[in-house]
Amino acid sequence: MKNKTDKEILELAAKAARHSGIQLLIVYWGSKELERYDFYLEKTRKLWNPSADDGDSRRLQEALKIDLVWNYIKECWNASGFHGAGWIEVDDSDPKRAVLLVAATIGENL
Repeated sequence: MKNKTDKEILELAAKAARHSGIQLLIVYWGSKELERYDFYLEKTRKLWNPSADDGDSRRLQEALKIDLVWNYIKECWNASGFHGAGWIEVDDSDPKRAVLLVAATIGENL
């Protein structure tokens, strides 16, 4: 997931989760664009952002069968999931980000 923007990572994760009919909402504060992207799911009429919402992250983790374990040696979260290409492992200090990166990798391989 090197050299990918947050927007691209969210798009790939949405692809892996098989969300269709999504619209990107870019959040503005006054005239300044904020560094946060949300997706609006037309089917459920809800916002979806697993990088910011614990519930969305957990549902994404369950849908894709992603394991999340605290690594005491590296002091970070280790997320892993299986895809046709094999095991995908990611280390990150934020558990939501770790799940999101594994999901994005799965989406990239679809």
